[in-house]
Amino acid sequence: MDPIVGIVAFILILFVALALKVPIGIGIGGAAITVLLLAGADVRDAPQVAVSALDSFPFLAIPGFVLAGTLMARGGVSAAIVGFARSIVGHVRGSMGAIAVIASGLFGTVTGSSIATIAAVGGFMVPEMDKAGYERRYTAALIGSAGFIGILIPPSVPGILYAVTAGLSIADVWLATVGPAIALIVVFIIINYLYSRGTQDKSVRPPTGEYLKGIGRSGWHVLPAMLMPVLIFGGIYGGLFTPTEAAGVTALYGLIVSVFVYRGIKVNGLWGVFRSAALVSAILSVLIAFASIAGRMITTLQVPQALSDLVVSNIESPLVFLLLTNILLLLVGMFLETNTSILVLTPIFATIAAAVGVDPLHFAAIMLLNLEIGMITPPFAGNLFLSCRLAGVRLDQVIRPLLPFYGAALGVLAVTTLWPDFSTWIPRTLG
Repeated sequence: MDPIVGIVAFILILFVALALKVPIGIGIGGAAITVLLLAGADVRDAPQVAVSALDSFPFLAIPGFVLAGTLMARGGVSAAIVGFARSIVGHVRGSMGAIAVIASGLFGTVTGSSIATIAAVGGFMVPEMDKAGYERRYTAALIGSAGFIGILIPPSVPGILYAVTAGLSIADVWLATVGPAIALIVVFIIINYLYSRGTQDKSVRPPTGEYLKGIGRSGWHVLPAMLMPVLIFGGIYGGLFTPTEAAGVTALYGLIVSVFVYRGIKVNGLWGVFRSAALVSAILSVLIAFASIAGRMITTLQVPQALSDLVVSNIESPLVFLLLTNILLLLVGMFLETNTSILVLTPIFATIAAAVGVDPLHFAAIMLLNLEIGMITPPFAGNLFLSCRLAGVRLDQVIRPLLPFYGAALGVLAVTTLWPDFSTWIPRTLG
């Protein structure tokens, strides 16, 4: 079977399965096996391929970080983070929106999940933004947009999936998205400030000694949570443990902080936390297993080689390739969630990117940022659906207030694409 025909058939079968509400993992595996059968390939080793994919030491990091994130999300950390953000920007106009953005970025350092970030920060900030006079539709747009910053700040489960699938260092992939994440935080705060000029009190209280004392008090309170990324990267780059071992250490640290420091989780409530983390890890494991069968299909049909030859023979400029890739990934992000897209597309796109001379870490940042922007792009905008639910508004009501944040995200994506050092400087420096 021609490789291009095979990948088109796979996509069509997968979308039919999704339309029939087949679980995404089973849909991927079923589509891959169907294409292999049509190509006359032997599929008897498919179960072994699926099981072997999970027999990976780096993938063991996923349950650990999922558990750590769940513990911190439910352990009272959100109140400490919001309080710290409030102490920094609470004296300026539009402070509640800025607090939501900063809190989303900080919360990403302890959860690595956009959905968890939106649930925790949104649940806390929607009532506060109501009191400050924000419209609910704007609140939903802001929190939904800021939520995906949590994925770009390490630790990040999608970052682990991409690194393992592409054969890169997990820590380096994590750090490649830090620059874009910081840029998004700054730009979103500026947008919120401009929005607040017409709706908020124009007075700005100057910083005082009490202001600095407030930062000190809230900083001390949030310090145990913020030590988590220091623990992770200090241990990894200090040679104390691998990213996988860091996941176990982080989970234990999250347990201690949530139960004994913030006391947001009672001992008898740990079962619910473990159960929730286990379910999320199981879902990801099923996705990884079935995606490996799709990877086998891609390899058997020699799709990466065929597409690489096609791209190299027709596109001479790496920049043109990246621009076309951005368009395609934004379209993919509209219909598939991030983890699925990473597992299915990385073997193809990473190979082509290497063939045209794109830095692997630069491409990692581009792909992760693209797919996260997809999480706020209708029709299947997972982040927006959750933020709209929290704010009690319809999806169509947030489109207009979403546009400035969406445009800003595309701007940061353009900078990331055109300026490789914007994403690669930090991992190259620390590495």
